[in-house]
Amino acid sequence: MNDWKIRATQTSDTAAIRALTAEGYPGVSLFEPNELEWAIAHAARFLIAASPERIVAYLIAFASDSEYDGEEFRWFQQNAEGFLYIDRIAVAGDMRRSGLGKALYAHLEQFARKQNFRQLVCEVNLKPPNPVSLAFHTNQGFKRLTTLETRDARRVALLYKQL
Repeated sequence: MNDWKIRATQTSDTAAIRALTAEGYPGVSLFEPNELEWAIAHAARFLIAASPERIVAYLIAFASDSEYDGEEFRWFQQNAEGFLYIDRIAVAGDMRRSGLGKALYAHLEQFARKQNFRQLVCEVNLKPPNPVSLAFHTNQGFKRLTTLETRDARRVALLYKQL
């Protein structure tokens, strides 16, 4: 049995979110200045998984009509409709393979279905490689749409899950 609960993020969570992000880098992109605070205010969903002692994971998702400025997000805006874009997920190293990621995705999928989104979309790094994330997404029912070479020299797989 887990001792963590999923909840909405709060502004007081920023230090813990930054620490989880740094721990997950390069698989998880670092935040630009003010980007985290902007995401808290504008994300369709910004979920936290917290144990009684600490924040152990988070997930950020933006609606397809958001004014989010990410390169991969813009590709989805130009090529898909009615999606909920998973921007980032990070799980504390000692909590990986505990079911946290699956629980956050299940929570997000339930929200997406209630809000009538057609699909969940995201990207996973191929360069630098992130095979664990790619396997996780495949196991969650995501399929590859295409590959994108980004301005910051990454290669990413653009993935979707039809709802």
